[in-house]
Order: sequence, then C-alpha cells, then structure tokens
Amino acid sequence: MIVAPQRHEPPIFVVFLAEKWSANFAKEGVPKGHFVLFASDGAVLPVFWNANVLGEAGDVIRYAGDDRLALALIVPVDDGRFASGGLPTRHIIPVERIPTPS
Repeated sequence: MIVAPQRHEPPIFVVFLAEKWSANFAKEGVPKGHFVLFASDGAVLPVFWNANVLGEAGDVIRYAGDDRLALALIVPVDDGRFASGGLPTRHIIPVERIPTPS
C-alpha cells in the first residue's frame, strides 16, 4: 500500500492486490500489479480507463512540485490495426479523488 498525500484533503490509499495475476508484474512487496484506490473515508475511487494495473514499465511518481503522487501507466491502445495488441501509450494519472489533467 502507498499513502498518497492530497493538497487539501486526507490522503488516498493505493492498495496493491496480493493476487495470483499481479505476481506477473512484480515480486512480493513491490508496488506493482493490480491496485484499487481508496479515499480516507473508505470510498473506492475510479481509475481512468479502468487502467488499474501498474505494470513493469509503470511507476509511482511525484508531480506538481509537491508530495502528491501520480501513477505512470503504460496502456496499450488498439483500434484493430496493431498486430502486437496495441500501441503502448503512457498515461500519467494523478492519485486524486477527482483526477484533473496534468
């Protein structure tokens, strides 16, 4: 679990799931794999494009010049023209109750 500080609200928790499929992304104890975002009040928060997997090439980063965190995800985008399963695109998703573009 990672605690993500917020600017004017209590923190948000990035909880990585200890399930079999996430083991493909990282060793135990490493913040990778499937995750769920929880607000301090217990609410489950949505994730952009349902992209709730932090893969090997993804990372947790600081942004905006303060302690707030974002998830840097690699998301394959496919319109049917890519034989490889999609064009890898990087998405920077702020860990916020209501994400805003950065």
